[in-house]
Amino acid sequence: MNKNFRMYIELIIVLILVSAKAFASDGSIKGVVIDNEGVSVIGAYVIVDNIEGKGTVTDIDGNFILKNLKRGVYSITVSYISLGKRKIKDIKVSDDVIDLGTIKLGANSIEMQEVVVTARAINNSENSVQTLQRKSLNTIDGISSQSFSITGDSDAGAAMKRVIGVSVQDGKYVF
Repeated sequence: MNKNFRMYIELIIVLILVSAKAFASDGSIKGVVIDNEGVSVIGAYVIVDNIEGKGTVTDIDGNFILKNLKRGVYSITVSYISLGKRKIKDIKVSDDVIDLGTIKLGANSIEMQEVVVTARAINNSENSVQTLQRKSLNTIDGISSQSFSITGDSDAGAAMKRVIGVSVQDGKYVF
């Protein structure tokens, strides 16, 4: 083999390897997310701003790594539902892994005004009639709208016949 030909082949191989390295110049960003107490935040979102679909979540130790980032300057947003958001700007990505170190997220609290809850007792159910009977000092009986519909009585006079101590005369007079 000719010495010059071999040198050209070696030069071409070196150029191919160097150009492959130049085209495959993707970098990464990594870090750890913790809360104010120093506890790892599991499942925090780490999103690269202005690149749709580029992001990750932290693992069980709070670690994350964003891979396959082209050379350039990036901003990321780290967020967790109860700890708020933190934006980190001007991260210069080159061929290596950029380690952001520890990222601390603080508590995201909202102070609310007084809340008033009101409720109204339902007094036409079977349970309310039974509760009234239990709490009454005298022996009482009653019929609820719930049991009125279950028995299938056509009017109130027919339903009142079922109440102990009540008599109905002519289907309309209750004594």
